Amino acid sequence: MLELALLLTTPSPAAQAQAWAPNGCAWRDPASAPPQLVCRAPDGEWWDERTPDGFDPHTLARAQAGDLKAMTALGLLYLGHVGYDAHDPAEAYAWLRRAASAGEPLAMSHLAQMYIGGYDGVPDDKAETLRLMRQAAEAGLPSAMFNLGALHTQGEVVEKDPAEASRWFRQAADHGYAPAMRMLGLIALQHDSQDEALRWFQTAIDQGDREAMIELGRLYTLAGGLPRNYAEALRWYRKAADLGDARGQLYVGAMYDEGLGVPADPVEAVRWYRMAADQDLFEACMALHFAYGHGRGVRQDEAEALRWRDRQTNARFMVDSYAWQPYTDAMLDVLADAEAILIPYVKYLEPPEGDPSAE
Repeated sequence: MLELALLLTTPSPAAQAQAWAPNGCAWRDPASAPPQLVCRAPDGEWWDERTPDGFDPHTLARAQAGDLKAMTALGLLYLGHVGYDAHDPAEAYAWLRRAASAGEPLAMSHLAQMYIGGYDGVPDDKAETLRLMRQAAEAGLPSAMFNLGALHTQGEVVEKDPAEASRWFRQAADHGYAPAMRMLGLIALQHDSQDEALRWFQTAIDQGDREAMIELGRLYTLAGGLPRNYAEALRWYRKAADLGDARGQLYVGAMYDEGLGVPADPVEAVRWYRMAADQDLFEACMALHFAYGHGRGVRQDEAEALRWRDRQTNARFMVDSYAWQPYTDAMLDVLADAEAILIPYVKYLEPPEGDPSAE
């Protein structure tokens, strides 16, 4: 795998030794001049490099010279996938298409995703989505294998085929892809194979998969094939939350809010909600809107309640909080009552008295 170091000029290399950057970036060799900040793309396949005022010129030069990895790296940068706010779908499409046409699997996979629904001006082309994703999967890209399985699960791009979906999930899992392991766990639950489900979840967790931790917590919360155990659910939510997962932080807050597996503590609930809201999670912003509007865990503050209500506008919904994951629908099939996963959200939808949104 090509590692492309993100070169940044910073004032104090010594201070950077303990520093972490957002979006999966971390300092490497802080004593170097300049220090290197390595950023990992969401699918775990790539790294990238840039300077504070743009792309690293060596990356651009390699891309212009025909380096497929550099082309793909630029495409991901223009999609905003590696911590660089350079949203330019046209540029992303151009670079990914060049790399995909030359046979680069990761470029094929991301280009396929752009064709779904017509991403920011890209034509909606389901046939091209399927063709590119299949090519990337057959070329050995684990994330593409997973996505191909997801397409056969959803049935929007290609006809639903559970057997074909499972086959691709299994191939991705055999390549060590944790989301596929998690999906196989959900499929096992669908067939009442709790032991197999736990084995797959644990395998994914052993690779640090935070969502597998959350799914396991949900199973203990909902008694979805396991005895209901709120304390155990909280333990798994907390593991994900401590790794910085916004959904895990939301759920930990909800457990304290509702007194599930732990004594009710609205103040502690607000602390966890705030962590998740600071990552722009819609449901967490909604929870803080309620908390400040009703004085639950904090002093009642209508202005602060309205601020969090307004912030919901630009926040991310929980199901959209992670990179493209079309298996969400399958999760809803497995857990029929998943809409009531944990929090009785209806109470957050009741505007506090005096809230203009109630009028």
